Amino acid sequence: MRDSFTLVDRELQNLPDYSLSVSFRQDLAWRNLSYGATVVAQKSFLASDIDFQHYFKFKPEARTFVEMRAASLTFRVEAQEIFRKATRQRFQYVGNRLNNNLFRLERRREVSDTEIKFIIKGTF
Repeated sequence: MRDSFTLVDRELQNLPDYSLSVSFRQDLAWRNLSYGATVVAQKSFLASDIDFQHYFKFKPEARTFVEMRAASLTFRVEAQEIFRKATRQRFQYVGNRLNNNLFRLERRREVSDTEIKFIIKGTF
């Protein structure tokens, strides 16, 4: 489509073209043990308006777990947001982007800490 602000042909959708999630789980009879992982990724995308453009770029994110069932309790250790990183470039213009008067350029890099949880589930 043609961008009505800059008159350039490009995608105007503000959502990523795809989001991908790959998961696996392995259940073992030995000590009622289970483990698994999930990797989530999505394509970079652009958000724009009359006076700004945002470019978002994401790195794949991973989650993993190990759990064991004993009697009526389930003990689980999870690690989330493993390798989570994202970058964003924001171009802020004076007035309409068509004039190409750049006011400010912001570059951000997000790195999240890995979150580790110990969970006990059961009926008490």
